[in-house]
Amino acid sequence: MKKSKRLLALLMALALTAGLAACSPDAAEEESSTDPSAGAAQNEETLVPGETESGTQAVSDTQPVSGGDDVSVAPGNDEPANSDTPSTTAPKAETNDPTKMTTAQLVNYYNTAANNAKAKAKSIVKTQALADKVKDPKISNDTLEKFAPTIMNAFLSPEPEAKNETYSSAADKNANFPVRGQSYASKLTASDVSSATCKKSGSNYVVTLKVKGASTGKALNTVKESEVRDGMASFSYLGIKLNSLKITNGVGTITATIDANGRLLSASYEQSSVRIVLNVTPIFGKLDVDVELRLCDWFTINW
Repeated sequence: MKKSKRLLALLMALALTAGLAACSPDAAEEESSTDPSAGAAQNEETLVPGETESGTQAVSDTQPVSGGDDVSVAPGNDEPANSDTPSTTAPKAETNDPTKMTTAQLVNYYNTAANNAKAKAKSIVKTQALADKVKDPKISNDTLEKFAPTIMNAFLSPEPEAKNETYSSAADKNANFPVRGQSYASKLTASDVSSATCKKSGSNYVVTLKVKGASTGKALNTVKESEVRDGMASFSYLGIKLNSLKITNGVGTITATIDANGRLLSASYEQSSVRIVLNVTPIFGKLDVDVELRLCDWFTINW
């Protein structure tokens, strides 16, 4: 939730600056001499960042499920609350070696460990968080586009930020540990991942799942359109109106360390690309904004 508030603050800062830029004489001259459809056409270009493989050994004895890594989320299509009880039974390492599991088995192995951690762990600690830009934003105002990187740098950082937030109660764990706002941690299936790998590290197992963009909401804390819309609406008194919004999630990477008893010890959740394209009315006129971010959270689990 805190990350969503930070992103909302970033979007608001861009929108407010846009209003000031729109009021300047230079901006007015640019607006009168520029084809209004040009900026919108540029913003329709879909950018898909390259996926960096971790280099771990694939363990599935079947081919990993293939599929697109970058899928658009339709407006309002947030992950719904689901009261179904997730699976809490999975083979222990000594009875079924995770490094030899199929993709479906490995996904279930992670699901069980993560769901049990959210429900039964003594506490979960968010140790670090990262929010950074993938590239400089595209904005249909030359004046604002020049200042946008500086504005973004005030809210974002390429280096992880220490958090050390401890969640002990069920309410706190549900509110902060993926999936945010849900009692479960993962409802992934084999068809939701493009690859699933596992390697042994001492007595533990490190599982890496590459989650397709359309499925990241099943296991990661995604930026929801409803949160952005509600947040922008709360600032309507400033004269800023949100006209349209589209969020596109790129591939998500889950890296989880699980012990020999199937308990989740630590996990990181990376979203390589979260592209937010919106059209706003700041004071007067309309403005297209295209922002692409990289987000990551790190957690440790205490039993």
